[in-house]
Amino acid sequence: MYMVSIKFTDHAKRQMRERSLSKKVVISSIQKADFEKKQHDGRLKLIKVISRKPKTFLLIIIVEKIQKELKVITVFKTSKAKKYL
Repeated sequence: MYMVSIKFTDHAKRQMRERSLSKKVVISSIQKADFEKKQHDGRLKLIKVISRKPKTFLLIIIVEKIQKELKVITVFKTSKAKKYL
């Protein structure tokens, strides 16, 4: 999906560490997001569905697009699919 430079805020890096999410997983999820929703503040919510038996969860990535760069604002995972889809 996105083939631009991807930068991470300190907040996003901290969230990734706390949730044991690697940059590789997040970048792959950005590039192959299952859903993309524009938010009222102009940011994009990228959603990747991840199935790990026996559970399925969503990886939610909030980004800002600035010219040819995506800035990852925050990253989290949730099992509450109905709330985010």
